[in-house]
Amino acid sequence: GLTAITIPDSVTNLGSGAFSGCRGLRSFSFGNGITEIAGSFFSSNTNLQTVTIGAGVTNVGTFAFYNCTGLTDVFFKDDAPGVGEHAFDNTPATVFYSPGTMGWPSVPSLWATRPTALWLWRPIVPGDGTLGILDNHFGFTIHAPSGMVVVVEACTDLTQTNWLPVATNTLVDGSFYFADPHWTNFLGRYYRMRSP
Repeated sequence: GLTAITIPDSVTNLGSGAFSGCRGLRSFSFGNGITEIAGSFFSSNTNLQTVTIGAGVTNVGTFAFYNCTGLTDVFFKDDAPGVGEHAFDNTPATVFYSPGTMGWPSVPSLWATRPTALWLWRPIVPGDGTLGILDNHFGFTIHAPSGMVVVVEACTDLTQTNWLPVATNTLVDGSFYFADPHWTNFLGRYYRMRSP
């Protein structure tokens, strides 16, 4: 079954209970076109671990995340939405939001019965053996929250400010393998990552 779903920005509506009880689903990312997470949307989805909520969401419905006992991280891309009763009951998640967004309580105060934390991303390139030349490509694995957009930029001289984007990806299941197809065209190249 499906373990990770990313809804594109072009989708504007998903019905009540749409993914209720989907036990195989582990991560879910809402596009920016969705304005409401309908009532009981993920209710009793016990294996769901991480959800990223797009900038368009202005309301989280009643029982939307009720009894999602495996849910640990909910990431909001924008201001705090309205929230229905019991939306996060029996759900252990921490709610993460970006600095500078509006309507959130101060950290670590509760929002909709859940603790809050700032969504600060520090790029990590793990020591898992993927950094370097594999299959005639130079690359590395990037880990970040599912649904996060990550831009990899490159330059050939650190004293200059001419960083060029070489890849843009939305992370699924919290990781992405970056491979530079043009690595052989340069004597040396530097890379950095950012999230728009």
